[in-house]
Amino acid sequence: MIYVYSMGRAIRYYPERPALSLDRIERSYNTVQRTKRLVDVAQQVVKLRQESERLAENQLSQGEVLVSDRRQATAAKYKAQADLVQANLGYLLAWAELEQAAGRTPEF
Repeated sequence: MIYVYSMGRAIRYYPERPALSLDRIERSYNTVQRTKRLVDVAQQVVKLRQESERLAENQLSQGEVLVSDRRQATAAKYKAQADLVQANLGYLLAWAELEQAAGRTPEF
């Protein structure tokens, strides 16, 4: 039995099981890392879109922009939030794939 560490969690790898492949585990691990970075970026985009919406609201109250501009900022915020949900789902699926590659049953 070998332990593979990812994101602070240990996953047991049983090399005696022929269905398990270190190559598949490595690919899955790389996918987990990549999707985690996507989640981090999506979180930053949500924060930026929230700030953009706040600024658009302030500008609207001062008469500097149209209502449609503020609504576009709100729509961009909602899209960023949806992208964050999608990134989180991708991360969870990648993590489940890694656990499966290592011979474990995914736990959510």
